[in-house]
Amino acid sequence: MRDKPPSDYLLKIKSFSLFSDQGVEKIDSDKFEAGGHQCARRFDRVKCKWGFSKFIALEIFKEPSHGYLVENTCFIGAEVYVIRNSGLRECLSISDFPGVSYKYTWTITQFSKLGSFCQSDEFVVGGYNWKLALCPKGNAKNEGCCMSLYLQSVDSQHFSPAQKVKAKFKVTLKDQKRGMNDVTYADIFWFDSSVKCWDCGSFIELKILKDEEYGFIYEDQCVIEAQLTVLYETCQKTLS
Repeated sequence: MRDKPPSDYLLKIKSFSLFSDQGVEKIDSDKFEAGGHQCARRFDRVKCKWGFSKFIALEIFKEPSHGYLVENTCFIGAEVYVIRNSGLRECLSISDFPGVSYKYTWTITQFSKLGSFCQSDEFVVGGYNWKLALCPKGNAKNEGCCMSLYLQSVDSQHFSPAQKVKAKFKVTLKDQKRGMNDVTYADIFWFDSSVKCWDCGSFIELKILKDEEYGFIYEDQCVIEAQLTVLYETCQKTLS
C-alpha cells in the first residue's frame, strides 16, 4: 500500500462488479509506453490473475477494510523504472442503459434479383449505429441450403480493445400474407472490435423461404424486423 500513485500508468476500473455480472471475463488496458517500450497489463477476473498466478484472493480484494475495492471502483498501477515519466492515466467503466427498445423494419424489394450479399441502411439504438445484412442464398457454409442473416455493430470497428457493447435483440422474418408463420431468433450478445456481428448462418431453409404458402416472399418482397435494446457498454478514456 502507498499514497503516491505509480508514475507510468494507472488504470481505473469503475463499476467493477458489473463486469462480472455481465460476463466480461477479462479486461485489457490500452498500450502504454515506458522507456521506449510499449506495455500492456491484463487483469483476469475469473482466475484472479494479473500477471501472476493467484495475485490476490477475491475475499481479500473485496473486503472493504483493505481498501482495494471502494465504491465498486479499483485502481491498478504500473511503474517501470525509466528516466522519462509518461504519467499516463486511464479509466475503464461499465454503464447500463435505461432499456429503451427500438424496432427497425427492413423491406427488401426485388428479392429475386439480389446478389450473394446485401445490407440494410444504418439505424441508431443507444447512440450506436447498427445494420442488418443477409446472404439470400446462404453463406459459404450454408450456400444453396439456408438464408443467412446478420446483425452488425457498425461502430465496433473503431472500438479500443476494452470497449464493448451488450445488446438484447430479436430478428424476425415476417409472414406478409397472414402473419402466422413469422420466424424469430432472439439473443443477448457482446459486440467488440474483434466480434463485430451476430450471425445465424441457417436462419431459414431456402425451400421454406420460397414456399408461397408461408408468405415470406410476397410480390418479390421480403420484410425483416429487428427489435434491439442496448443493455451495457464499457468505456475507456484517458484521465487528466
